[in-house]
Amino acid sequence: MRSVHATARAYGTEAEIFPGMGHAIFHETGREQVVERVRGFLERHQDRIVYGSDCNDVVGRGPTCQGWLTIRTVRMLAANRQIERKILCENAKKLFNL
Repeated sequence: MRSVHATARAYGTEAEIFPGMGHAIFHETGREQVVERVRGFLERHQDRIVYGSDCNDVVGRGPTCQGWLTIRTVRMLAANRQIERKILCENAKKLFNL
């Protein structure tokens, strides 16, 4: 647990621990608390998050494709379409002057 807190400090923030939850947070009781926390994070940092993937899944969709799952998760957690578009597309365009 100390390494989690040390990593957070290295990034200039504090770790937020959700007691009793494992890695499958979205399947746990109390997940609404986590969803709201992540939604707030995305809203606060919407201009600084850039999505990128090196996913080489040949199907490119469905539950076996990590890129598809990540995009679906961002869409589910973003408070609105504007935040979703910034994270998935517009911020990268700005970063790379496209």
